[in-house]
Amino acid sequence: MKTNLWVVLVILLFITQMACAQRSLFFLEGSVRVTGDAEMFFIAPSYSAGVGVNLDNSWSVVTSYTFFNNKKTGAGGYFDRLRQETIDLTALYRFRSKSKNAFFVGGGLAYQWREEVCYSIEHSYLPNETMIEKRNFLTAVFNIGYEIPVAIKNKERSIAIDLKTTGPWNESGTEIFTQVMLGLRFRY
Repeated sequence: MKTNLWVVLVILLFITQMACAQRSLFFLEGSVRVTGDAEMFFIAPSYSAGVGVNLDNSWSVVTSYTFFNNKKTGAGGYFDRLRQETIDLTALYRFRSKSKNAFFVGGGLAYQWREEVCYSIEHSYLPNETMIEKRNFLTAVFNIGYEIPVAIKNKERSIAIDLKTTGPWNESGTEIFTQVMLGLRFRY
């Protein structure tokens, strides 16, 4: 499934790149963000790539794939690793100023794959026990930020600083956000 997802994403990126003009209907999007899980125990960079369509001057729709992986180690052989992969579909609305800078907000749906592997002698009933928690779920995605237009080879592009969150999720306890991300986004 994950390999097929990458193939589809690469094909969509290629098609979108070929269609890009001065102000194209379609665009590519990439981002690097500092990301934390619900408890902010895991904090590390996440990477995202996506494609989107400009519906008009204010509205756009984006689908993207985000990858996050982080490992913590401690005394006594303790380790904890979290891997999250998220696919989202987000509608964004831009509030443009005269300078074309834009404050934006958005929301949509996300599907998240999460795997946490934990090994700890003090938390295990048996020595050398490894706990593996896997969960897949549908949740919401929220995005807010500030976009600045840039020109690259006389083509209109943008750089944005944004805050993106996914959540909520509830099984044994409520996580308001399963992931909180703050960083830079580039639209080409």
